[in-house]
Amino acid sequence: MEQMTRAGVEPTTLPPLHDGRRGSPGIRVMAVAVHPIARQGLQSMLQDHARLQWAGCAASGAAALHMASAVNPDVVVLDVDLPDMDAVQAMGMLKRVVPQTRFVLMAEWPDALLVRRASVVSPCSVLLKSVDQMSLTAAIADAHGGRHAHAPEIQQQLAPRPDTPGADLTHRERELLALLVRGQSNRDIASQLGIAMPTVKYHMTKIMLKLDAANRTAVVLIALRHQLVIAA
Repeated sequence: MEQMTRAGVEPTTLPPLHDGRRGSPGIRVMAVAVHPIARQGLQSMLQDHARLQWAGCAASGAAALHMASAVNPDVVVLDVDLPDMDAVQAMGMLKRVVPQTRFVLMAEWPDALLVRRASVVSPCSVLLKSVDQMSLTAAIADAHGGRHAHAPEIQQQLAPRPDTPGADLTHRERELLALLVRGQSNRDIASQLGIAMPTVKYHMTKIMLKLDAANRTAVVLIALRHQLVIAA
């Protein structure tokens, strides 16, 4: 797989830790992967790296929640094909257990919609399962430092296109749009996002302008047609 490039970070090196913990043994990495061969492969790739501390591997979302509370990982490498729950749901649950955790998702193929869904829950990197060791360890270091980059194939999907409806929506507008698609009222949206009603109306107006939609129904139809959000 083509190596990912990041401003100021060589893909063959890991930057120093930025969390200020003196004597830290490294970035604590926990992996979640369904198949034994995948778990063994991740462990082999990561456990002996000088700047990483292998914290263990779980085979399901439920097992990951139990393990995370015990090992308190800095970064979770998460297979998106979990057997017991949706991967984005698992991210949200893990964030509640270990709020400081950052995520690197592993997908079988490029999926821009997965990126959009996951980004609502937590900033993350999405790589393909064909990723090489250097790119994976660099992505883990980036995630730990608060930087995120996706596989080149996914970045290409996400690149804004002037003729693509919704390409210029902000993160907050996408959050609001997702709730709108789920049938939430303005009052419900204000409550869930913790913002005032006038702010909801302001964002709604901006969304309608950006999508060239005449009303809320048209906004929802455009969002679903172009897969800007996923329907609940």
